[in-house]
Amino acid sequence: MKMRSSVRVLTLCLAVVMGSVAWAAERQLSVAISTGTPGQAGSFAGTFIVASFSSQDGQVLATGLMNGVLQTAAGPVTSANSVSVSVTTDQASCQLLRLQIAPQDLSVVGQTVHLDQRVLEVAAQPSTGNILCSAAGAQNDPQALATLLNQLLGALAK
Repeated sequence: MKMRSSVRVLTLCLAVVMGSVAWAAERQLSVAISTGTPGQAGSFAGTFIVASFSSQDGQVLATGLMNGVLQTAAGPVTSANSVSVSVTTDQASCQLLRLQIAPQDLSVVGQTVHLDQRVLEVAAQPSTGNILCSAAGAQNDPQALATLLNQLLGALAK
């Protein structure tokens, strides 16, 4: 069963405002995922939390934990899966890094959930400004970009 993501929660801005719930409470890079009609069979609601970045076959991958609840005909099923998703940058500067998670199909409790493109925007702050500047210059070097994105994760966690 293939489900199409709704465009409910797809942009996450970290550190633009210190009161941002995702930034202040979690201090991590994460994306909310919502597919289907909430509460109906076939819908999924959860979060993808990025743990690390790597470079493979000329592309940058974000690896992390996708957890949430899949509504099935038999009732809700809680799921926690380690997943890797392809990430690209379409805009990078010393002030803003914009990461795009590519659309893909993910297996959740044996069912296919289609993840539409998601966008993460990370705004500069004192601990990340130099990393964002370096990432802007590394857009065409997947290995260097993955290394810098891992440094960014470390800076966000502090």
